[in-house]
Amino acid sequence: MSKGDVSANIIVTNAVRSIDMTSQLVRVNTKITCKNEGESPVATVNVAQPDSVADKLAFISAVIVVEDDDDTKLDVKKIDSQDGHALFSVELDTPLGAGASKPLMLSLCMLMLSDHFLQQLHNQRSSWLFSPNLITSYHPML
Repeated sequence: MSKGDVSANIIVTNAVRSIDMTSQLVRVNTKITCKNEGESPVATVNVAQPDSVADKLAFISAVIVVEDDDDTKLDVKKIDSQDGHALFSVELDTPLGAGASKPLMLSLCMLMLSDHFLQQLHNQRSSWLFSPNLITSYHPML
């Protein structure tokens, strides 16, 4: 991933991931809290997935998590693939100001997964969150 595509000011201060493998579709939900540690507003947050996962994506979506309110759906676009990882850009509804935080829910749905791939996913659950930004807290759940 090229450094120009990633805002060094975004820090993932918390990440909680769950995986649902109860059907032939595998759904991975990751709630992240992004914080802008810079001085300028940031309009996008980038997330990465290994090409082996990105190639099997049926869809990827992101919403802003709002308690007791409707979540705001965000645009997600694949912007690059480099060094074995696909980089996706999440367009925020409003720029994230200096020092501000925003909770996001990322949802990935994958199809046509082999038993071998599912076993790999299960075995790597403790390290299966990829971000071009610093992650300060991560809690995988299966």
